[in-house]
Amino acid sequence: MKVAVLLLALLALVVGSASARPTATAGDVDRPYPQLSMPEVNSSNIHDALEEWRAARPNGGVFGVDVSQGYGSANSWKCLKGQGYSFAIVRAWQSVCRFDPNVRATVQAAWAGGMSHVDVYLFPSFGCGLSAAQQVANTINGMNGVKFGQLWLDIEAAGSGWGSQSANLAWLRSAVNQAVSMIGKARVGIYTNKYNWQTVIGSSSEFSYLPVWYAHYDNSASFSDWSSFGGWSKPAIKQFADGPTICGMGVDHNYYPA
Repeated sequence: MKVAVLLLALLALVVGSASARPTATAGDVDRPYPQLSMPEVNSSNIHDALEEWRAARPNGGVFGVDVSQGYGSANSWKCLKGQGYSFAIVRAWQSVCRFDPNVRATVQAAWAGGMSHVDVYLFPSFGCGLSAAQQVANTINGMNGVKFGQLWLDIEAAGSGWGSQSANLAWLRSAVNQAVSMIGKARVGIYTNKYNWQTVIGSSSEFSYLPVWYAHYDNSASFSDWSSFGGWSKPAIKQFADGPTICGMGVDHNYYPA
């Protein structure tokens, strides 16, 4: 009897310990790099953060933001322009398989606010009722009458409901072909990083002729951390910080060399 009681006590201890451990969430899958803590920076002191980022890159660089929400006020974008940001990348297709209802107003406001370049990105919905080609076509057609530069295809492990790597590769091939046929090769790019690319697509280098915008949240406005994958020898843009908020806008911070 004493042995049985002791065993039950040990079992309870093990179960209690296991239940106390943090569990992974879907968001964790989308953060292959450690999430570094950044202080909240507002529009009054973002210049300090920018100067720190620029100091690490003596030759300077171009700074911009990407947004996944609607920000249709030109004044917000004018504020960003005044803080030293000059390009924007706005979500145009949502993973719930629909054209983003906020993208047109946001893109127009970004132009009106003085952004030099305004691109859009497509967050795929692999398992929805629309094919890759249809999602791309609906995105581009949805922007009809609203000027934009590049279309970036967002390839990350979480959120899109991906299938096997071979199926994912076929999906991306169809998406790229559709985009190139509609707006030309020079205006199509890939957003990803090594972890997400190898997880979703594998080792394919089929799309290395397109520019790559990569994510690594190390708070460093520099390509010094770049490690080749997918056939890409160098990146076009780096997403280097997940926040902070600036000018009342929730943004990711991006950089490319001047």
